[in-house]
Amino acid sequence: YVVSTMDIRVEPLPEPIPPTTPYTICDDNQDGFADFILSTLEADILGGEVYTITFHETLTNAQQGTNALSTTAYT
Repeated sequence: YVVSTMDIRVEPLPEPIPPTTPYTICDDNQDGFADFILSTLEADILGGEVYTITFHETLTNAQQGTNALSTTAYT
């Protein structure tokens, strides 16, 4: 057998950065609806890290990875 040394580096789990200001959209035609472009939030949430983000309406959907919302036009 051979005895050797090896350096092991453990990287911490990524921590998303929650937005510090509310994400607001104006309803410019007063019909009660507006499109949210959720993908515009990703860069700030990730803080430069490269990961995949999905958005869900419920915690259960997020935990199960089902019914992800569109990040280009969520009304």
